[in-house]
Amino acid sequence: MINQEWKIKTRAHTCFVTGQPFVENEPFYTALFEDGGDEDGFIRRDYSVAAWKQERAQLKPFSHWRSLYEPPSTEPARREVVEKEGAESLLRRLIDEDSPLTENTRFILALMLERKKTLKETDSRSLGSARLRIYEHGKTGEVFIIRDPQLKLDQLESIQREVSDMLASRTTTPASPASPEAGQPPEAGNTPSETPSSEASGESA
Repeated sequence: MINQEWKIKTRAHTCFVTGQPFVENEPFYTALFEDGGDEDGFIRRDYSVAAWKQERAQLKPFSHWRSLYEPPSTEPARREVVEKEGAESLLRRLIDEDSPLTENTRFILALMLERKKTLKETDSRSLGSARLRIYEHGKTGEVFIIRDPQLKLDQLESIQREVSDMLASRTTTPASPASPEAGQPPEAGNTPSETPSSEASGESA
């Protein structure tokens, strides 16, 4: 059985066919192929436009889409004085941990990141009884494969609240004991910037 769980697919910087490096803003095609020999069931290949046109007729990808190439950022990674875990880093960690218990949470986080335009849904596909949503990271080009759990409205709202509480606990810096505000409850109406909207829904693309 193909393992359908949640490995992040990193964008290549060269064409799979020609080996030529992509240049900034160059259009290219990404294709995902089912592969039972791969540890998570999919392999990713990136093609230049010319190579894609040449190879397309003989290819049978599970999913494919076109995007623009962005080179890796040369800016050094920023480290905050107080480590905070937002929706994206939480999603990455849950994908890496790959626990079936966090499937619903991962789906909600992906919806949040899609609304924030961090992730873009490029496709959705059925694999057996599962419905998979395929997202691409806007800046890095990484591919995230997320199972759609087909949540009902009451389930969706409940999980949204749980995710909101989870993010709030990870992004709230405890007040210093010397601060006059220490121990005071937050003002009404203050919510984390990454709290999922009540408008989130489990619709399929």
